[in-house]
Amino acid sequence: MWIGRHATASIGSLRRKRNLGPKSSLLGALASGVTLSALLCAVAHAQTLPLDPGPFPFIRYEQTCQTAHDLAKVTGNLTEYIPLDDDPGHCLSFGGEVKERYEHYTNELFGLAGFPKENYLLSRVLFDADLHLGENFRTFVQLGTWGEIGKKLPDPIARDAFDAAQAFVDVSSTMGFADDATLRAGQWEMVLGSGRLVSAREGPNTRQTFDGFHFFTTWNSLARIDAFMTRPTVIRPGTFDDGPDPHQKFGGLYGTLTADAAANLHVDGYYYLLDTTGKSFNPGPPHTQVSTLGSRIWGGVDPWDYDTDMIFQLGTQNGSPIRAGGIMTRVGYSFAAEQTFWRPRVILGFDYLSGNGAGSNVNTFNPLFSAPIGFYDSVHEAPSNLIDIYPSLKLHPMRTIAIQLGPDFNWRASTHDFVYVQPFIPLRGTNTVPGRYISTNLVSQATWTASPNLTLYTTLVRMIAGPAITEAHGKSTDYATIVAKLRF
Repeated sequence: MWIGRHATASIGSLRRKRNLGPKSSLLGALASGVTLSALLCAVAHAQTLPLDPGPFPFIRYEQTCQTAHDLAKVTGNLTEYIPLDDDPGHCLSFGGEVKERYEHYTNELFGLAGFPKENYLLSRVLFDADLHLGENFRTFVQLGTWGEIGKKLPDPIARDAFDAAQAFVDVSSTMGFADDATLRAGQWEMVLGSGRLVSAREGPNTRQTFDGFHFFTTWNSLARIDAFMTRPTVIRPGTFDDGPDPHQKFGGLYGTLTADAAANLHVDGYYYLLDTTGKSFNPGPPHTQVSTLGSRIWGGVDPWDYDTDMIFQLGTQNGSPIRAGGIMTRVGYSFAAEQTFWRPRVILGFDYLSGNGAGSNVNTFNPLFSAPIGFYDSVHEAPSNLIDIYPSLKLHPMRTIAIQLGPDFNWRASTHDFVYVQPFIPLRGTNTVPGRYISTNLVSQATWTASPNLTLYTTLVRMIAGPAITEAHGKSTDYATIVAKLRF
């Protein structure tokens, strides 16, 4: 998971490593940001999902001049939309983000990392500029600084002195074969489909980006095709020293089709190719080339919704054939808001991701650049060699508050393989024990949209270790986080 931006190692080596680099705090920036938020507050925006950023798009560049104009009216921030002339498609937008995240772990990584307790602060400050010159040209630049205080377990993506978070140019045209076609070049965040395999990862301090080219085209808002050839961005701690990973290539095709607009039925198909050489951060053997073929079916008719990915992987890993796959699905039921108290929503998620058997094939599912499974953004288990069932209940006690809670049950798909934790790290010793059950994670999360600009949320997780962990001398884990996220 998150391969290429997070150095990975065995848990044995993590025991011997300490992060001794300079530490920085952005508390002063947060204080300034909170003052700015007080000046910009308007009516509270209704929360729709835990971690929902309010009126701001999750991917900041996903806006037009019109949506920037609408956002400026909601937030009261005039720099969100600056018209350049009488053409409504010519505009300039400035924005940013200040995020402070406190995290606590007892027995992080099930106590197998050698740090009984972790208490640390993660900070990031981002500034962006977005220029639209009609329908044919657009450029987006986002700069940032990331810091951490008190983290013991090494984490190369926790800090970055000052660097470009994103920087790209779009050239678009109305084509004869499509309504719109765009070529993007540069560095950008990329979320494809459900985000289960290609995501921007909000949990870690620095988000996942890619360097390269991206071509996408649409037809009558009913179909879209994305084609891309990239290298994942490698985070380095200095100033303007990030860059594409020379040891990884990631490319592919993604297509989506509205099969039945009346029934809200959508069908996606995709192919990804990840080529990794031995000097990469990938924990696998010296050379891995994995092809991922998948199909996604999603949609629903009120009050039901569904979202399912069916995935198959093949290729080679150090000469051995790869044969892996899985299914990841979620079904939800939302009670009518006008008929029920607290607008409850019930969600059931299920994942099966293959693990290695006793044969010569490599059967461990490669999670690529996936988002965390479940409904919370900091989880131990990586989506590899995993059977996962997570029912949850979501409530809205107030228009600006969302609560989600439920258990998350985890098993190994194969007892001949490791338990894998983020980002695709095998837990030492777990492949030699017979236990299949990994853990029961008791999760509660609450989000408060204090203003259109300011979101506060907290997550509490009790991870009760099962035999796959305890028989490898692991322990249960407690996790807590408090996050303040200001966007402007």
